[in-house]
Amino acid sequence: MILKVLHTMVKNLDRKMHMIVQLASGQGIEQGGWRWPAEDKAAFINEDIFIKGAQLAEKGKLDGFFLTDIPGQTIDLNDQPPQSSLDPIVLMSLMAKATERVGLITTMSTSVNEPYSIARALRSIDLISKGRMGWNVVTTGTPKALLNYFNGLPGSDWKHGRSLEVWESVVQLWGSWPEGALKMDVVSGHFADNDKIAPIDYKGKYISTRALSTCHLHLRECLLYLQQAADTTALILPRPKLMPCTTTLLHWSMPKVSGRKCPLRSAVREETQTILRSLMA
Repeated sequence: MILKVLHTMVKNLDRKMHMIVQLASGQGIEQGGWRWPAEDKAAFINEDIFIKGAQLAEKGKLDGFFLTDIPGQTIDLNDQPPQSSLDPIVLMSLMAKATERVGLITTMSTSVNEPYSIARALRSIDLISKGRMGWNVVTTGTPKALLNYFNGLPGSDWKHGRSLEVWESVVQLWGSWPEGALKMDVVSGHFADNDKIAPIDYKGKYISTRALSTCHLHLRECLLYLQQAADTTALILPRPKLMPCTTTLLHWSMPKVSGRKCPLRSAVREETQTILRSLMA
């Protein structure tokens, strides 16, 4: 028995835990945290609190700092501050300049954002942070949040079908500058190869776009961390030339669809396998 236990312990020495911290409302998830003595009562709109949180996460050698985002006021403000006030993209930009290693993961809903806006914003954070961007990919289900964007409440089929198409088109946008397209040859004056750069032509049931990404990113650089509510699949891949303790993530959080499969899951799994094979080639 002792030998079996020791064998198990030795096998587990190679296992690693990836830890990510979240700071809701600038005070955490405790609803009454704003009442704590000497606490900043307005932490939910104080960007310095979030910057300090990211710096502490980095100092503690955590993998990432995560910002959730609910695009609307969905809680009773009688005794607690809003959970998501400041725009997470703006906060991530500030945190990116104040840190060097910690991963920065933010939420952009596929229900209320367009693919081009998502691709551009997240790639911008990725460039500013030198490759530390992460995406928490979710649908929006809270009625109060959805009514900020729609006259009525979209159905589950629409939300999950659109989510798949938004994800597919964002990935295609990030690949619209293929490998070798960016030249930046000062001597010849050749900046980029127009023959290699082309707008995507995505046509789905819910999404149609012919956009061209304004920020260069070859698809081989896209890395995925996938997480589903009760059925978790994770893939964490190191990006080349990054500093130690730095993890770049695409964080996927997708609820189960009762009684049927979510079309997003199989598509995401297949895509990550393709990326993994290309990186190992």
